Parts: sequence; structure tokens; C-alpha cells
Amino acid sequence: MNNFFIKRTFNNFVELAEALQLWDIEIRQLKKCAVNDTLMQLKVGNFFLANADFSGLTHQIGAIPPGRTFAFYTGENAKFLWRKKDIPHNGLLIFPLDATLDVISDSIETITYAISFPEEELISRLQKDEHILYETIVSKNDVILMDESTMEQLREVFDRYMQSAEEDPDLIHSKNFYTCLKEELISVLIEIVLHEDSSNIPNAKDQMVRYWDKIESYIETHKSRPIMISELSKAVGIGERSLYRMFNDRFSLSPKSYLNTIRLNGVNNDLINTSSSEKTIADIANNWGYWHMGQFAADYKKLFGELPSQTFNSNISTI
Repeated sequence: MNNFFIKRTFNNFVELAEALQLWDIEIRQLKKCAVNDTLMQLKVGNFFLANADFSGLTHQIGAIPPGRTFAFYTGENAKFLWRKKDIPHNGLLIFPLDATLDVISDSIETITYAISFPEEELISRLQKDEHILYETIVSKNDVILMDESTMEQLREVFDRYMQSAEEDPDLIHSKNFYTCLKEELISVLIEIVLHEDSSNIPNAKDQMVRYWDKIESYIETHKSRPIMISELSKAVGIGERSLYRMFNDRFSLSPKSYLNTIRLNGVNNDLINTSSSEKTIADIANNWGYWHMGQFAADYKKLFGELPSQTFNSNISTI
């Protein structure tokens, strides 16, 4: 199936039900109420994101996309039952691979978020001990609790990609968009699912130095292109969550933030040394893995105190 982004708003329950039937989902209205519901769906690569805003008391039954599905919800005083269990507001639902949809929601507004993708995409990011732990957790739990900050982080990443696809539908065909979506969503999900594990971060000084030598060498060798956290983790041979703690301890920055500064410095260097006849600012930003030009410009200004266009134009005026 090709990539797509769909957003529809419904003021009529019958129309909502008909739309969901196209996705093999039956929705039952259990109490009459005013309908003002929204359904958004994004498919890019092998990732499928669904965001639904439902009103009143409804029962949703049906199929889920292939692969592993994670879901959560928000809504003031919302009641949410899944697989006949009352789900707390900070619960992350882990759908068994053979599960079907069976949800009862009751609120003035219940917003659900679902993320589906081949489980191998996540497992390939784990170290051996993390893989064992992950398999144990998902085999024993279909709901795990998130702390508020991590739940907010997951929602922020989800909303950002949905909103970006809505604002610029062509992004769904961008390789950078897909790569970044996959990287960020899986990183947050790994952190949530494996949060109880105390990863074995090397404590011995010599061992820590060896890890940092590998990290710095890899970054230096590959700094001319975007480096993903999952890539760095594999290259160094240490779990992603261990990397987070190591970077935070040393730089008070996450690996993502640190690598972003490396990329921004690369952009800055290219803006200074490239003429407008050779490349545009967007070309240079794309080369460094940036697909969201607004966020890129904001990050650039925060680090360098001026917009990319100011740097570029200043360079042109001196040529």
C-alpha cells in the first residue's frame, strides 16, 4: 500500500461508522450524543499512525494493522476499557500480535493514538540483553504505565509528525521524514517499555574511556551525514538508553541534542562556504537530514543567534 495521509471530521455518527468500516472496524454508539469526531491516519513506509477523537460512549471492535501496535489515550475524565480492563490515563497498550480491537471509551472527548509497525524494526535496535528483557515484558504485559514526562514526549513526537504531514502532504514521500519518524518513535517506545531495566553502563574508568573513544571516533568519521542514535548504539556496542545516560552525564545533553548540534555546525559550515548558484538553503539542510524547515530554522537560530538565511546572505555578500 502506498504512503498516505488522511484527515476527516464527522458531525454524523453514520458517516463515521461507514468510514471506519473501510478499515474493518465497527463502532457502536451506546448513548446518543452530539458527534464532532476527527480521524487522522498516516502511513509512511511500514509505519502506520492513527489518531482518533471520539465523543460520548462508544464501543469499537475490529482489526488492527499487521505488526506490533502500541496505543495510548488522553481525555479529561475519560473512561477507557480495553480487552475488558479499565486502562489508566497513563497506560501504554501493547497489543498482542494476534489481538483484535476491543475498546469502550466514554468521555466528552477521548483522543486515541495508535502506532503500528513490524516488530523487527524495534528489536533490531536492541542489544542482546535488552532483546531478552523486551520479549519478557511484552509476553507478560499488555499494559505498562508511563510517567507523565515520557507520555508527553511520546505524544509530542506523534503529534509533530501528524501535524507536519497535514501541513505539507508531500513530506510523506520524503526519505528523511520517514527515517526521522521511525527513529524518534522507536526511541521513545524503547525507553518506555524497558524503563524498569537498569542497563549495565560501564562504571570502570578505563572501560568508559574506551566507549567514549569509540563514540567520538564514529561521530568524527561520519559527521558529514546525519547519524541516528540507533546507528551509533550498534557501532559502539552499547544500548541506546545507556547512551542517553552517558551523554547526559558528560554534556547535560541527550545524544539526539548533541548529534543535532554536530549537524547544525555542519550546516553552518556549508552555508558559509557555498554559493547560491550551487545550492539552496533547503538543499543544504536536506543534505544534513533536516526535513522540517521551520524546526530546523528555529534550532539553528537558537544555536547561532541568527537565521540560516542571514548566514547564507552574509556569505553571498562577501563573495
